[in-house]
Amino acid sequence: MPQQDSPSNKKIRIGLIFGGRSGEHEVSLSSANAVMSHLDRNKYEVIPIGITKTGAWLLGSDPQKLLATEQGTDAEPETTTSVTLTGDPNVRRLIPLQNGEPLQDNGALDVIFPVMHGTTGEDGALQGLLEMANVPYVGCGILGSALGMDKEKMKMIFQTMGLPIVDYLTYRRHEWERSPEATLDAIEQRLGYPCFVKPVNLGSSVGINKAHNREELEHAMRVAAEYDRKIIIERGINCRELECASSSNVGSIAASWSARCWATMSRLPQWWARSSPATSFTITEQNISTTSLGSPFLPPFPRPPLKRYGVRPSRRLLLST
Repeated sequence: MPQQDSPSNKKIRIGLIFGGRSGEHEVSLSSANAVMSHLDRNKYEVIPIGITKTGAWLLGSDPQKLLATEQGTDAEPETTTSVTLTGDPNVRRLIPLQNGEPLQDNGALDVIFPVMHGTTGEDGALQGLLEMANVPYVGCGILGSALGMDKEKMKMIFQTMGLPIVDYLTYRRHEWERSPEATLDAIEQRLGYPCFVKPVNLGSSVGINKAHNREELEHAMRVAAEYDRKIIIERGINCRELECASSSNVGSIAASWSARCWATMSRLPQWWARSSPATSFTITEQNISTTSLGSPFLPPFPRPPLKRYGVRPSRRLLLST
């Protein structure tokens, strides 16, 4: 008889969801490929679930093969199973849509790891489905996801909490299309150049442009309007963007001391440049001070016990060149 895994050594089944219908579909595939390559296969059984640009859920999809198939560069299509997940908490498993054959472990998953970018995956929509289905998942909840995706609402919350933010303007698509010249005049008068133009409900990779003059600003507004009904324009400032990991539990929040520094005024960072080791080098904590970054980046509070949340404390910082 085959040896059964005991409850103590049974691998956690992680449903890795990637792709989706947003304009950042390809970015999600790249991220999923990176996550899959770093998950410990001795601890986790990875169940890949690719979502196509039309919204179909494909069990067993590989991010690279899905991208090749969509681009028409893969002659052999993947062997996958069309599945769905219902909001019924009494089911809590993937359901095959076509042949009705039972899935491995009856389609049950221990946790969902969404590696989604953009709308319908990173904005609270997927999180709402998982909450309804009572399936544990990695990442922010519904409200945090929704506020993090909507740049306008996020800035409004930051202002309410007294956090410093860069000056900005927002316009609806119909406002821009109805009065483009008046809109450009208002942006130039309020924000000046350079400025950044972005779709409000999208990530940091697609539909974003840096404008140095009126011609570039008009082009950036047209591009952003193709991706969302709301457009945000931010004043360009000379700064660096620090990223760090955070984790929360009931009554406490922990943030890692690791950080990655990406942005300067000289260029607009792109997701593919962020992934390249050639664009980063290590600096020490002594190179970072409240003088160089400004006090909002280094608040004077003691660091919480990070190991409690499985986050390794680190004082290494990566700076994008």
